[in-house]
Amino acid sequence: MEAAGIRTGFSELEEKLGILETESIEVTDVLQLGNALRWQLHRIMEILQSARNWGRVDLIGGGSTSSALKRERMEETRKALAELDVILGYFRKKFRETPVVSKISYEEWGDDLFAADFLLDGFVIDALVQVDIVDCQAEMERLYEQTERTCKSLRQKADGIQAEKESLQKKWLKYMETIG
Repeated sequence: MEAAGIRTGFSELEEKLGILETESIEVTDVLQLGNALRWQLHRIMEILQSARNWGRVDLIGGGSTSSALKRERMEETRKALAELDVILGYFRKKFRETPVVSKISYEEWGDDLFAADFLLDGFVIDALVQVDIVDCQAEMERLYEQTERTCKSLRQKADGIQAEKESLQKKWLKYMETIG
């Protein structure tokens, strides 16, 4: 009928369905990145908690073993932060509402303090390193919460798109029944 110049709305309906399908795919892609981001943040927080625990032991005079284990966890954190930076980069390319890391740069995280902790192991340096670990942990928790909110918003958007798609698909089926 539309080929004969009679407007039925069928073409617009198909166009809207196509647009919604594209949006659905895009939202799903960003949501997957958000889930990867949440997983990485959770991993970093676990490593930091271990570093913090070893730092506590180190503060009360744990010796070279606790210092070495703390520094090992701190290096794991640095590597995990670098991976986090990559995931955030992908997320930024796909989605404008990217969670923002405001205080932590994996390239700079703890460089001076970690070197001092290795060379001048003592209570004051151990305490300063502990503060740095706690600060990083707080930043990761803040970022995790921000990511949670973003993912929740994305899930709601995905649900809305799905509901709209289902509504349009019903209209499409009704149209097909009337002409068939």
